[in-house]
Amino acid sequence: MYAYRTIAFFTLLIFIFLCIGFLFSVNIILAFVLSLIISGLIHKFSGNVMLKILDAEPLDDKKIENIVDKLSKEAKIRRPKIYITDFDIPNALSLRGLDNYVVITQGIKMMGKDEIKAIISHEIAHIKFNDTSLLTAVAFTSLISFPVQYAYSTERKYIFWPVFILFLPLVLISSFLIKISVSSFMNYRADYTGSLITKNPKELASALKKINEVVEHNPMNWSFISTSMLWTLNPFKKDWFVKMLSSDPPIERRIERLEEMSGL
Repeated sequence: MYAYRTIAFFTLLIFIFLCIGFLFSVNIILAFVLSLIISGLIHKFSGNVMLKILDAEPLDDKKIENIVDKLSKEAKIRRPKIYITDFDIPNALSLRGLDNYVVITQGIKMMGKDEIKAIISHEIAHIKFNDTSLLTAVAFTSLISFPVQYAYSTERKYIFWPVFILFLPLVLISSFLIKISVSSFMNYRADYTGSLITKNPKELASALKKINEVVEHNPMNWSFISTSMLWTLNPFKKDWFVKMLSSDPPIERRIERLEEMSGL
């Protein structure tokens, strides 16, 4: 499934670049070659660019490093590099660039050890199934609608609506790429597999509940809403615009499935 979705995504991306080239009267062969090069660069380096956007730094925390080591061995994958970003909301995400990366927030340190393990195991599962390559590329490509995402983050309607209307085609392209490429199944599978890795699904359910409570009272106000699909749990408020740029299963259903796994 991952391979089909990835091939479909990059085929569509190349087609979009070709259409743009056609609109600007670029030679079709040149447009095709450039679209291949750009798509290849996105596939290879988007994760490293996202690290810069997140202002993430290499983590120096032996406790969490040991957790990642053990989970990687249990999942039978090569240990990803661990980064940390300065967000207060407890959360994590995984990226694929020149290497595999797990990025945690400063806020994750407020969670219990088993909950931290559960959150990281969810991201390890994404890496195990190669979800990260597709998710990272989709999130990065969706930054074409960044002007609208930034205007939204200002929480000023008199700024947002004119920018939204002006860049509406880019928003629609971003939304379309996300909806056709990212499946709720990826999150359900990562929940399930991550819980098998830790052998403790109730801790992931507990962690998701805590993150959701924080997000409900203090959602992330950040310019890059299209990264919502990358996080263990979408940290943005759930309104119509965020839903355009996300593809997340209901949190209630995720928790229900995990509690069924643990026999609660």
